[in-house]
Amino acid sequence: MPRADADRSKPPTWQLLVRWKAWALPAIVLVAVLVLSGLGLNQSLVALLSPTPKDDPGLLVSMRPRDIRYDEYVRSTPTQVGNVRKGLPSEVWLGLTPLDLDATSLGAPTRSWTMVFRPQLLLMALAGPTDDAALERGFAFRWWVPIAVGILGVYALLLALRRRPLLAAVLALAVGLAPFVPWWSGTDLGLIVGFSAGAGAATLMAVRSSRWWRGLLWALASAWLLSAAFLVLYPPWLISVGLVVGLVVAGAFWDRRTPLVRLIPAVGVTVATSAAVLGFWLVDNRAAISTIAGTDYPGGRRAVAGEGLVAALLSAPTSFVTGVRAEWSLIMVDGKPLNLSERSSGWISAPVALVLVGLWVVSVVRARRSATADHSSPQGGAQNPSPDRWQWAALGAIVGSTVLVVWALVPLPAWVGAGLLERVPGPRTYVGIAVGFAILVHVAAGRVRLSRRGVLVVSAAVLAAAAVQGLRLANDLLAPGRAGPLMSVAASVVLAGALLAVILGGRRTNRVGALALTVLVVATYSVALPPYRGLGPLTSSPLARYLAAQAAAEGPSRWVSFEPAVQPIIAASANSLLSGMTYYPDAAVWNRLAPSQRKLWNNFRTYVWAQDPLAQPAVIGDSSGPLSALRINLCSPDTDFLDIRYAVSSGTHPVTLPCFERVATLEGSEAPLTVWRRT
Repeated sequence: MPRADADRSKPPTWQLLVRWKAWALPAIVLVAVLVLSGLGLNQSLVALLSPTPKDDPGLLVSMRPRDIRYDEYVRSTPTQVGNVRKGLPSEVWLGLTPLDLDATSLGAPTRSWTMVFRPQLLLMALAGPTDDAALERGFAFRWWVPIAVGILGVYALLLALRRRPLLAAVLALAVGLAPFVPWWSGTDLGLIVGFSAGAGAATLMAVRSSRWWRGLLWALASAWLLSAAFLVLYPPWLISVGLVVGLVVAGAFWDRRTPLVRLIPAVGVTVATSAAVLGFWLVDNRAAISTIAGTDYPGGRRAVAGEGLVAALLSAPTSFVTGVRAEWSLIMVDGKPLNLSERSSGWISAPVALVLVGLWVVSVVRARRSATADHSSPQGGAQNPSPDRWQWAALGAIVGSTVLVVWALVPLPAWVGAGLLERVPGPRTYVGIAVGFAILVHVAAGRVRLSRRGVLVVSAAVLAAAAVQGLRLANDLLAPGRAGPLMSVAASVVLAGALLAVILGGRRTNRVGALALTVLVVATYSVALPPYRGLGPLTSSPLARYLAAQAAAEGPSRWVSFEPAVQPIIAASANSLLSGMTYYPDAAVWNRLAPSQRKLWNNFRTYVWAQDPLAQPAVIGDSSGPLSALRINLCSPDTDFLDIRYAVSSGTHPVTLPCFERVATLEGSEAPLTVWRRT
């Protein structure tokens, strides 16, 4: 008898199996991150800084790196590497500004307290300034952790909403490896998605915890995740994803009729703790934040409704084509210039989305009829008092996604987005919409049973509509007369079919659909960016070696480059780069250089420097988008305060510097480089 009682106290075997299945995806993802990091592999585009990018020895496949993510290989990656070389300061001269790195979205490791909320930078921060091997492994870790966070955060939220590990794993991969992840690789998109979704999951667990101390720990975890998402410092995606996750979590609370006595303490601890962290950050970085807020761009930037495109929102089926043959992509879409980042989206099928909304409506109608029948019975509904526990969470996903779709596609009065959505350009809404779509698939799959005939009719209609959608996407986004349209139609049909299989099918059909969706997602991600080993030109080019030797012999100094192509290499060194990008202006500097041109310099801007002995001492010239010419006289006494010690020029960007001397000639990407030293 005691043995039988002991057996009954153990969870059934199937429950133990489910628990192990739930840990399978996290284990696989974490092992992958550690292996890739240990090998020093990443998907950075720094090979484009090589003289012959396609032949760069760091590339592991014969695939030309994509030049679309200029922000990554020219700005964020060199800044991150350079700050390790500099010893992790929080303030560095970058452009014509002593930059507060903790107030920017560059994601550089520092010795600041904010590193507690930036786990992706841990190994970079631990690497020594001169240890290239450790730095390369740290950078690889920094590359893959955001992707892992995106996958695991969404996975946690989906499991918190509904415990179906296989479906949650596949949908988490679909979000974490969606086309917008590699095409926007310079902006830590995965961190915002994963931390926001993870915060939603932790909040749900805090409210459901039966012990007060467990609830407190979950609430503190939610606050940490919210703070980490905020400190990525990219409001458009934070608002987009946060809106959807917030509405879904609120719906999940209502599904379970969560009592206020549980809800208020958990949410209160989360909000109060995260508010304290963010308040401290605001005070600690108030000078830089005030300066950025006062700029015309990005501080004065406001989005308007209707900036998105339907074709871009639904573009995922064409992403394999653009990954394999980027030259097949059209540059102009509906009269708008659209690069490969702005046209990238998540795995969203419009026909399937309509089916999901229809299933939700059917479930609501059936639930109400059932409730009416129960209340009219002699027992007054006592035998079946609980409604489905998914409809309000699903409604949150529907409402959040719909708000973002309307904002992205429909021209609306400016007041509609005042204070919140005006910070979200149309193309940045696609992330939140994709998260909402994945949540809706997860909570709705298998909830509403249709007859066999109903399933066949719905499937036929959806697959036909998906084929039409794929053809229309190819017509809008791809050049005609190639294999692109056929590939787009095939991907669109496979996407819709796989989703239908997991939504309407039985167990075996679910698995087939999950496998098909996984193959489609992974294959599309794998052709977007080539794998790369190390940091290439940032550590091994002739100029990089010269910079390291100079800094070791003389100490770090301030450099400028008249050759734009080598500015990232200087930024990645222990030295400071004053030319190129100025992330936000320093009024004290500009009032000495060009006091009458405030309207031009009060911006986030890249300056192409040119030596001009007639400039007194600097003049901002012609502008083209974010680029501006800067004519400056480095030999004028009025520029001595900049303390520029070295300059670099090239055969394509020659200069004459009478107050400098030539000290070296090095191999460059297009022409030999000349290094000048102040006399």
